Amino acid sequence: MDESEAESSRLNPYHRTQQVKQNYYGAMYKNLGYYTSAEDVYNSPGIINAYNSGYLTAGDIKYEDTNGDGQINSEDYRRLGRSSTPHNQFGLNINMSYKGFYFSTLFQGSLAFDLYTSGSLAMQTGQTGDMPIAYDYQTDFWTPNNRNAQYPRLMSNTGLNSNNNYAYSDFWLIDGSYIRMKDFQFGYDLKYSLLKKVTWLNRCKVGISGQNIFTISKATKYGLDPEPKDTGYYGYPVERTLAFTLNLGF
Repeated sequence: MDESEAESSRLNPYHRTQQVKQNYYGAMYKNLGYYTSAEDVYNSPGIINAYNSGYLTAGDIKYEDTNGDGQINSEDYRRLGRSSTPHNQFGLNINMSYKGFYFSTLFQGSLAFDLYTSGSLAMQTGQTGDMPIAYDYQTDFWTPNNRNAQYPRLMSNTGLNSNNNYAYSDFWLIDGSYIRMKDFQFGYDLKYSLLKKVTWLNRCKVGISGQNIFTISKATKYGLDPEPKDTGYYGYPVERTLAFTLNLGF
């Protein structure tokens, strides 16, 4: 038994981090989408500080009162999401050649893991008065005419409602699964035709090669690269590179 975990957490089967399956992201609130109206806010349980702020309204994130006590607090945390460590990893290597042409590629990827967005990626601001939109995908925010938006209502200061929309919840989890063309080479050996009679040359391959050509992932919709382990997503990105090649053999 891990004695470092608080007793109140160990005794709660929904919170404890030991003697449970570890394929979850964390203990957090379960989101129910957005409040639909002021009436919905008044008739639903919510985080006390957010209620008292006077700024909780339609377009803010609504959370599930999982223990049914009529309020939203840490007792409503449940183990949600999938671990940030991929459950499965795979690779596929392909090599082909035909009459002087050659092609090789490596696909690699990871499955069944989640990423958690926060800060500027989640449009969270300080008391700056600046609008938080920085990327095109962030323009999909809640309005009365866009109730199924990706983001909550737009606020110049997200702390006005006591950061209700940025409570630790599964709302901000993103499926990090991906497949990436990690490497490829394509070319032709001129020795097979044009330079066939040049005896002092064993090979003369010309071609193109590249790394990190494309990635298929839900995370890329949010401008994220699912491969780096930098959880703030501010690290140096994985670069896409292309090169023309000339390979001579004597």
